[in-house]
Amino acid sequence: MKLLNLTLCNLASFEGEHVIDFSGEPLAGADLFSIVGETGSGKSTILDAICLALYGLAPRFCGAVNFKFYDRDNESKKDKELSPDDSRNIMRKGTRSCYSEVVFKARDGFRYKARWACSIPRSKYSPPERRLWRYVKGEDGNWTEAVVELGNAANRANRRVDNSVINGIIGLDYDQFTRTMLLAQNSFANFVKAESKDKAKLLEKLTGTEFYTRVGRQIALYKKQADDNFMAVYNKVQAYEVQKLSDAELTEVQTKLKELTDALTEVRKRITASEANLRWLTDYRKQEDTCRKMEQSLAEAKKRAALLNDVRRELKIQSDLEPMRGVYQSWLDAENDIKKLDESVKQGQTEYEALQVSVEQGKKQLQTVKEQEAKIREEAESLAPQILKKRQLKVRLDAQKVQVDGLRSEVEALDNKAKQLKEIICKNASAMSDLVTQRDAAEKFLSAMQPHQGMIDVIDVVLGDLDRLHSQETYYTDGCLQQEKLHKQLKAEEAALSEGKKRCLDLTAQLSKLQSELAEKQKVLSSVDVNTLNHQLDDMTKQYNLFHPLSDLVEGVKKALQDKQVAEAEFAQIQQKQKTVSEEMTKLLSEEKNISSLLPGMEEAYQLTAGKNAQSLRTSLQEGKPCPVCGALEHPYAHDVDSVMLPLKQEIASKRKRMEEIRTLLQADGTGLMSQSSALNARCEVVKSTIERLTTELQHSESVWKETTVGYKDLQNLSLRTESEAIIELLNAKVAEVIVCGRETRALLADYERKRKEIDALRASVDKNHKLNDEETEKLHASQLKWESSKGQWNQKHQELEQVATQNKDLRTALSAKITVGDWAQRYSDDYSAFIASLKQMQTDYQNATTQKQESDSKLKIAAAKAEELQKQSADYAVDGEKKHKAFDEVLLCYKQEDEAYAAMLGGKCPEDVEKEIGEKQKTAAKIVEEMTENCRKRVEQLVHLQGLLKGNVNRMAEKRTECGKLRTEILDFVGRYNKGVDEENRIGENDLLYYFDASVDWNAKRQRIKQTDEEVATLSGSMKSCVDALEAHIAMQQDKELVERAVSAYDEAIKEQLSKSEAMTAEAEQIEKECTSLGGRLSAHERCIQATADCRTELDRLKKERDDWQELYGILGNADSDTLRESVQVYTLQFLIRQANVHLQMFSKRYSLEQVKNSLGIRVVDHDRADEIRNVSSLSGGETFLVSLALALGLSSLSSRNVPMYNLFVDEGFGTLDGDSLNMVIDALSCLQAMQGKKVGVISHTAEMRERIRTQIRVKRVGMGGKSVIEIV
Repeated sequence: MKLLNLTLCNLASFEGEHVIDFSGEPLAGADLFSIVGETGSGKSTILDAICLALYGLAPRFCGAVNFKFYDRDNESKKDKELSPDDSRNIMRKGTRSCYSEVVFKARDGFRYKARWACSIPRSKYSPPERRLWRYVKGEDGNWTEAVVELGNAANRANRRVDNSVINGIIGLDYDQFTRTMLLAQNSFANFVKAESKDKAKLLEKLTGTEFYTRVGRQIALYKKQADDNFMAVYNKVQAYEVQKLSDAELTEVQTKLKELTDALTEVRKRITASEANLRWLTDYRKQEDTCRKMEQSLAEAKKRAALLNDVRRELKIQSDLEPMRGVYQSWLDAENDIKKLDESVKQGQTEYEALQVSVEQGKKQLQTVKEQEAKIREEAESLAPQILKKRQLKVRLDAQKVQVDGLRSEVEALDNKAKQLKEIICKNASAMSDLVTQRDAAEKFLSAMQPHQGMIDVIDVVLGDLDRLHSQETYYTDGCLQQEKLHKQLKAEEAALSEGKKRCLDLTAQLSKLQSELAEKQKVLSSVDVNTLNHQLDDMTKQYNLFHPLSDLVEGVKKALQDKQVAEAEFAQIQQKQKTVSEEMTKLLSEEKNISSLLPGMEEAYQLTAGKNAQSLRTSLQEGKPCPVCGALEHPYAHDVDSVMLPLKQEIASKRKRMEEIRTLLQADGTGLMSQSSALNARCEVVKSTIERLTTELQHSESVWKETTVGYKDLQNLSLRTESEAIIELLNAKVAEVIVCGRETRALLADYERKRKEIDALRASVDKNHKLNDEETEKLHASQLKWESSKGQWNQKHQELEQVATQNKDLRTALSAKITVGDWAQRYSDDYSAFIASLKQMQTDYQNATTQKQESDSKLKIAAAKAEELQKQSADYAVDGEKKHKAFDEVLLCYKQEDEAYAAMLGGKCPEDVEKEIGEKQKTAAKIVEEMTENCRKRVEQLVHLQGLLKGNVNRMAEKRTECGKLRTEILDFVGRYNKGVDEENRIGENDLLYYFDASVDWNAKRQRIKQTDEEVATLSGSMKSCVDALEAHIAMQQDKELVERAVSAYDEAIKEQLSKSEAMTAEAEQIEKECTSLGGRLSAHERCIQATADCRTELDRLKKERDDWQELYGILGNADSDTLRESVQVYTLQFLIRQANVHLQMFSKRYSLEQVKNSLGIRVVDHDRADEIRNVSSLSGGETFLVSLALALGLSSLSSRNVPMYNLFVDEGFGTLDGDSLNMVIDALSCLQAMQGKKVGVISHTAEMRERIRTQIRVKRVGMGGKSVIEIV
């Protein structure tokens, strides 16, 4: 990659646009150039601009720490206040936009232009804008810019910037680019002087090889994750093993579950029967309530039907009168027609009289209008000749007006031209006067400047000498201050050197004392055999770990024997109780079976003889008449049958009571024989399993005892079951003996450990003093070298200042001969800038005066010729104007006379207006006559029509009166006949007809109401009968007649009794279900455990292998801090880096080369001038450290480029530590990089030596006091 051009605008201290052309002179021809300027002027901003344009990131902001207090009100001030690591902070304050553009040549041979920009459109920063173009040569030979897509643009800060496209074009990412092109030696200076444990981290950051640290940490993470995964599955398998059942427990659970299932089936059958009885009782109550409600509804319906009798009578009368409805309606219509015709006749007579008056008035008005029309016609005929005459005069006036307007335009044009010509003449005269004044002033100034003409001719040479004199005097002044500062520093270094020598002597004495004390303590500690003590302690620990669990084992056996005796006694008692309960249950079940076989027949016989149907049948029997069932004529049991049936009834009740007692004895909750039997069986199984478990535990304990006490004959000879007390006493004695021996051994080991720690502390003190002594010795050596260097710098500076003073004196003498200003030396000393400005102003004024005199003479000649020509044109315009004015006055006078005559005709009105006005009057008059004539005709027609209508209405009214009389007679005859045929209550009068024939009365609604009421009564009667039948059928369905009787006599008690039984059986079923669920859950858990254990075994094996693999890799490469892999990788990285650095170090100085300490990060310097002496890097002087750091930095640049050719290199500060010879050597070596590697090197420095030795410079100068800088390339 090669930089061609950089353009930056409004970045940091640079206001406006600044361009650095690397492909143009003087930078193109220079092997080495420097970027110089004061501290804070903006040198580093140039490098920031390059990185911004290419990668959207600025080095100065990438490392900024974003403290929390920068994020206050983050949501409300988003994009108003930027975080410290945001590259948009580079925008110059007070500007609204900024940008940076870089033109470069990439490794593919194409030229590209990269741009980064941002702005503040209103109150917030806009997101950064990044663009990239490729220069492409078109078919016409011209270069054009083709857009290259960059992918996702940069976000508002430095995070998540997509540089994949630009990385591919350049061949380096951002970190590689900064390491390759922007070199800062301070990083490698820190690396060279760092401790060994810190070198890996520093080298990792410098070379960008953090990947291997992440690999090491990831290995540790994967190892921990594999451990966690394995333990999770392992713990899961162990948890499943705990929940598995033994074979005995499995058989016991399965047997008990079967018994509980059978018992649950029986209970559910009883619950079903009880629920059926409850449903029957509920339905009985519902049907009984329905019959009661139905009976009440039927009574209410019949009551509502009785209240409608009056309506029934009215409907009967209305039905009888229906044949007269048409006659009655015709009579009412005739009456209404008579009334309407009477009103119409009266209204028509009034309208007829009013219309007669209106016709007479219209005829009179029509005659008046016709007379007015005749007068208007006569007036129009008299005005016609005058209108024609005025029109002819108008034509003549129009022609004259055209002529007048033409002459007026010509006169005005001539007057304007004459006026403009006078103004031009006046301006020309004024300009000539000004030119004469300017020429005189210029001649006067040139005459006064005649003594200084020789100096002005060579003013550029004079200004250059003055600038050189001022620079050298400033350098001399600064050098004197530096010389004084170096003198003070020299004195301080002499005092520090003396103090360092004293500290070295003290440290040596202290070190000798510590070493003697360490030797004495090591001699004492070597007499102790720590291995023997450790073996003794291990033996005591093993014996204690053996005897202590054996004591617990004996105690457990003793307790197990006691528990087994108790369980066996309880087992015998339970078996005796089971036998007694079983005998009682057998007797009760046999009795229950006998009763159950007899009771149904007895109940059926009683129901047939004492039921309601039999009772009804006996009631209907009569003496001497045959029985409908058996045909007998005698009926001995027709009455008083209860006394005969009483013994049977009492026998049935007795057997039912006994059945209940038996059920209570068998099934009572908690106290029943079945419950007792189940509880005894369950307890028997529990005790039996306990005995078996204890037996197994005792056998296991005996086997463990035999295995553990091998080698201890005194313990093996004792019986574990019969001699437990003796065993416990013997074990306690052995444990006490072991504890005493262990305590003594631990005390000896603790004393040994205490002495060892004291020796370690002394050894650490010795090492610390060794290190301090070495450091003080190195510091003393460095102070000696620094003092010698400072003394040499002071002598060099003194000689240099003497040479500068001599040069300044010679230069002042030469300037005195060239400068003609009398007091120039005083003015130069008082204010150099003002004096230089006055000389430049003198030169500018002289040049301006000369130019002004020449231009004034030329312009005066042109102005004189122009004045003569203008006077001639003015005379010609005056003659033409007088002729035109005379002709215009004559034509205007004639036009005015005829215009006055035209205005006096027709009262000043236009002929068209007069003609139009007369025409409108004639049209209006004719229209009025026509309208009034038509109105009179229409009124006459209306009068005739109205007269005919009146006559017709009078005739129709007479006919209606005759018809109405006949209808009334017919209606009265019908009413008389109707009243004769009905009783007095139903008779009607003439007024009643109006009600019965009234259309507003809804007779159909009354009929519908009566119909609905009758239908409701009929429906409810049928429903009532159905309810009674359904209730009887429901009672007949129930076989338990006692339940029927209780439902009829005491329903609430019957329902409560059934509910109580159902709840008791439900509770029993729930209890059995809970036990079944519990046992089923244990079986399911057992099956799941077996299945899950089988499933987990394969996964456990796989995870174990995976854990072992990661454990092995972790042991080789990984740890929690990734130090192992990091240091291994950086050892190889340092090997390649030193190889590259030695190439550049040989260019700087043949005396030194670098060497890596084998298999470590240590660096040694080989001094070839001292017979290849190996020197520690801590012994290097400041200048030597700089050379090594610069060589390492250049090596890293070559290493980071990864075969990508880079033609630009920028080297940061650090040259101030070199002496003159070393500085020249480094500058020559950097210059050679152009010839050897094709790299153009830019050195960033503000030291005076660099300015003098590197002539091609990019100067960054401050302007004013506002932090503003400009770029100057020299």
